[in-house]
Parts: sequence; structure tokens; C-alpha cells
Amino acid sequence: ELLRAWQDDVIDRENGQDLLRGENDTFRVRSKERGSWNLKDLREALPDTGAAAGAAPELDAHGVPDYKSVTKDIVAHEKQLPDEKLTPRFHHKLFYSSLQQFQTIESDAREWGNTLLYGDVVTSTNVLLEKNPKLIAKLPSGFTFAASTQLAGRGRGTNVWVAPPGSLLFSVIINHPANLAASRPVVFVQYIAAIAAVEAIRSYGRGYENLQVKLKWPNDIFCSQDALDPSKPASEKSYAKIGGILSQCGYYDGNYQIILGIGINAVNPRPTTSISDMLGEGAAPLRLETLLARILTRIEAEITLEAEAGTRARVLGITRDWGMLRVEETDRDGRGTGRLWSLQSDENSFDYWKGLVRRRD
Repeated sequence: ELLRAWQDDVIDRENGQDLLRGENDTFRVRSKERGSWNLKDLREALPDTGAAAGAAPELDAHGVPDYKSVTKDIVAHEKQLPDEKLTPRFHHKLFYSSLQQFQTIESDAREWGNTLLYGDVVTSTNVLLEKNPKLIAKLPSGFTFAASTQLAGRGRGTNVWVAPPGSLLFSVIINHPANLAASRPVVFVQYIAAIAAVEAIRSYGRGYENLQVKLKWPNDIFCSQDALDPSKPASEKSYAKIGGILSQCGYYDGNYQIILGIGINAVNPRPTTSISDMLGEGAAPLRLETLLARILTRIEAEITLEAEAGTRARVLGITRDWGMLRVEETDRDGRGTGRLWSLQSDENSFDYWKGLVRRRD
């Protein structure tokens, strides 16, 4: 269905191959109905390095290799899921079974993640989408692009890094109708998604509800490194960054189109601090595929609620530990629902005054 939507605008037929031409990248579309590869398939999937063999790739303005000249392969699995031998670091069956499980829990989650593009090694899921607006113009809300390794992951400003296996790395498309912009500003989508991502981690399964995961407002995810020591006062707990969120926005055909990129250190080995380091004995095993499904369903439920009615909340005060804004969600009649959030209004560290102000003896 998605390929048909691209057929008229961006797919060219060349030498018996379907080429998907975006503004920045070219993709070769293949159809694969059986779950394994033979040697001929693997040989054809390799890039043609004939004349350029041994040549170093050009670097862009930030010193990152320029991969846009390389044709990327998209293998469409329309009737059955890819075999685990084809994608050994991402099990599609586990992802879709987890997605179905969480969709039964979240009544407003029905579509996000149903269409998934996965790449074992990519430059950046956000960049590959953002640099090809003709391609993403046809993508529905909830279209998800996940990867196991990123060679040029994007952060704020010009920050670029390599993201190794063990991290949950993905981007999701969100179409936000322009006629809602006045009452529900598009910037709120990132804020709601950030809160939902934290909620998803804490509701992943057994043993996750006590994880002390917080937002460094508006887009960094931190977790207490003392989560396994409940006796330690909140003011003495140390926090480590385990993830971040980057949103980029464009406009097409009456919609703001948001590319929401999320990266979370999930099961990375040391010295990286990951969610798996914070789990106590007896906690449910952490799988990237299941965590992706949980985050997608939680964000979809929150975004759907916001789009239909708007999320209402009342300010209760500030927290006693870090002075964050403490708010409670309310229903249509203004009654509190019991769902509480602690929000930080700027980009300061968790304890801005630590080491700067001392009590006078």
C-alpha cells in the first residue's frame, strides 16, 4: 500500500529495478516474500564498488562521511515477517507480538508501529527521513524507522555521534493537522512524547515501576543510579543520562509533519549507563523490540488524547527535591485523575545550585 502511494511521484523504473528517488538519497526497492537469502540475493544487495573501490568517502561540513551517493536497499516483506537470520539483532516476531499485547492495554493505540522500516546499520534514522521530504510526505502517522547502529546519530545543534548496538534507536512520523496549531501548538507534541516515553519505561513490566526515571526538560531522559537503594534521600541521589529526544518539523498538504527521534541506552555494555544497569533482581528481561512497542503505544495513546480533546492539567506546586513544577492531569470536569508529573521548565541541571550555595555557619 505504501509502495503504491509512492508509485506516481518518486518511484522510477531503471534497468529492471524500482528506484525510490528522494531529494537526498536513492533507495532500491526489492520484494522478498520468503524469509531467507541465497548467495545471489546477497551479492545483488551489495553496493557496486567497481570504479570507486578503495576510495575514501567524501566528508560533509561536520566531518561525517557523505553516504548519500550510495544506493540503499529496501526489502519489502508484504506477506510474512523477515527471518531472524536476516535481521539477527532485531526480531520482528517479538516486536509485533509485543505491539499487539500493548495495543490491548492502550485503548487509543491502534496504528503506530504497524508499518516498520528496519535497518541494521544506518547513518541516522532522523536524517534519512528529514532529508527526503518527498518520501515522508506519503508516510502515515506512526510510521516507524528503527536501527541497531547509527553511524551519524543526530543531537541538538550539530552534535553527531556513533550509536552502537544495545541502544534503542528509532524515529516515528507524526502528522499534526495545521488547523489544530492554534489550540494545540505543534511544540507540545515533543513535550507529550517525552512524558509518554518515561511512562512507557516505567510500565514496561515487572520491576520497572520503581525505576526513578525523570526528564531533564524538555528532551533528555535521566535515571537514578541509586535506584536499587531506596534508603538514600532524594537530594543525595545521582542521575545519569540514558536517552534523548529530537524532533524536527516540516509542513506538507495541511499538516505539520514531525519526525520524532528517540535514542535510549537500553542494554548497552559498560561503561555506558543503561536501563539494564538499574534493574533489580526478578525484573522482567529487557528486550529492545518489546521496549520499542511499549514506547510507541504509550506515545500514540497520549498524542491521540491530545489531538481529540487536549490534555488538561493543574499546577499543584513545586517538588521538594529539585524544585520542579508539579502538575496533575484533570478530567473534563476539572477533577484530578491522580496522574502526576514533575516538569522542569528550562535546561538547567537537576541541581543548579549544587556546589555554589552553602549554609553560613
